[in-house]
Amino acid sequence: MNGTGSPAVLKFGGSLLAELEGYAEVARYVAARVTVDAKPVVVVVSAMSGTTGKLQEVLDEVAPHASAHVSTMLLTSGETVSVALLAGALEEIGMPARAMWSGEAGVVATGLPDRPTLITVNPVPLREALRRSPVVIIPGGSAYEGDGRTVMLGRNSSDLTAVAVAAALETEVCELFSNVPGICSADPYKVANTSTLPEINYADAKRMSRSGAKAVNEAAVVWAERTGTVLCCRPFPVDSGKSTTVGPNIAPVDAVILNSKEAVWSFTSAERRDMAEAALVADGVAFTRVEHLGVPYLMVSDTTLTCEGRPGAPQAHPDLCLLSTLHREGGVDEVLLPKEEAGARIQEIHDLLYPSTAPGQDGIPGLVGKHHSPHSGVLLTADSVAGDTLGVGGDPVP
Repeated sequence: MNGTGSPAVLKFGGSLLAELEGYAEVARYVAARVTVDAKPVVVVVSAMSGTTGKLQEVLDEVAPHASAHVSTMLLTSGETVSVALLAGALEEIGMPARAMWSGEAGVVATGLPDRPTLITVNPVPLREALRRSPVVIIPGGSAYEGDGRTVMLGRNSSDLTAVAVAAALETEVCELFSNVPGICSADPYKVANTSTLPEINYADAKRMSRSGAKAVNEAAVVWAERTGTVLCCRPFPVDSGKSTTVGPNIAPVDAVILNSKEAVWSFTSAERRDMAEAALVADGVAFTRVEHLGVPYLMVSDTTLTCEGRPGAPQAHPDLCLLSTLHREGGVDEVLLPKEEAGARIQEIHDLLYPSTAPGQDGIPGLVGKHHSPHSGVLLTADSVAGDTLGVGGDPVP
């Protein structure tokens, strides 16, 4: 079984692993897929929800000026924990599983340790592992560079790992599992009565991600388009009637996206914005251009950057966010508005695009806000999570 055909490639997000039972549930599903499909499975896992943020908080307490290599080593450990826990859960039900590091799995990147570029996935070590085990599990969002060090592909980049692995192994469809039914017409955590989009083209999926939607990592969509890999965004537990296919030759969609996370910078001229862009490119920071009421803006992904002393003399606008509307006729409308008005405005636009009485709409109720796993501090002591200062041997300093 292990040596024939392309394996299934499945990615499971951290929200599905918020409770420890999630690992057992995923293990049972993976084992069933191996049995029913009669072919091996590569599983890409994220850290349990909240882990990366908690690790960052602790690092900031211990070493606020830690090097990028040190930071990356710590922040990628959350995915390693998920790999081990899922491998253990599979072994518990009698399904052999091979847990691998990114380097073992042939995931290669280059560049800064916290902002690298994924180069390739060497299929040889993965194929060899699959000949020996029906399930291989690897961490999402990390890779290794030429000197053997681990690098971090960015937050929420497990999708990218999964797509690159699927392309390397010539698996036509990469399955991405999360706690939402697929890619929705708006963020179901912010908007009521959203609809699951049955299919979406690569361009719209990239646009939604670039505009602030977190359904699929933009770099993952870029990699999928370049390699011809189709994405299937699915809910877990699996609902056979819900999913979104991301691929070529699909008509544009209606959708509305709110980006309230990224920093908003304005400039007095396009030339000044160009100066800022050049500096951001050199620093490896992602950004998006926005024109609003004749004023040039940038949406900057790294919210830790301050405007002070930056090229182009930008002005920060922490009270503003970007609302983008995609139209099935083509084109995108963008508007900057105060954050306090954003919730009502996005609901209003969505209700116009998707009236609740329209046929064929599944009308997903607004979802309760995401929560962090109570186990996300598994690598830390209770005292360190609380921010206490630790003495030698881990004892709190009085």
